[in-house]
Amino acid sequence: MFDPRNRRRTRRRRQKIEHKKVQIQFNWFLGFLVLLLWGALFFILMYIEPELVRDIPFANWYGPFFLVFFLTLLATIRLVTGSRSRALLMSLVLTSFLILRLNGFGQWYNALLLLALGGCIDYFWIDKGKVWQRLRSHYAKPSDSQTKETPNLSEKD
Repeated sequence: MFDPRNRRRTRRRRQKIEHKKVQIQFNWFLGFLVLLLWGALFFILMYIEPELVRDIPFANWYGPFFLVFFLTLLATIRLVTGSRSRALLMSLVLTSFLILRLNGFGQWYNALLLLALGGCIDYFWIDKGKVWQRLRSHYAKPSDSQTKETPNLSEKD
């Protein structure tokens, strides 16, 4: 049988949680930017001939499309996840795969390698260095205070 004291405590806790208002913050500027970028991407796809933008920065590269596509993904993923670094990483991986696909190198194993590279970067770099802190603490040299020999107080001179 349950202890009634615990039951009352959980009931009070539940009532406190129910009375709190959950505030969802929305970045209106970023939301407007996302709509504007999706509109620009739609405009490029529907109304601009691919031959016009094909050789703009480099030969056969379609620079304006990939720039707008990258910025659209960056802003959208940033709005959804709330993380700038993860949004940058995801949009770089997706845009680089599309560039590889355009040049004929976009096979499944290249996509897998890009995803693995993105996952490793996410795990080791974006995770706020928690992994590196664990590794440093595991392999850390003992500090001077730990290496000093403590005097033996049991022996008297």
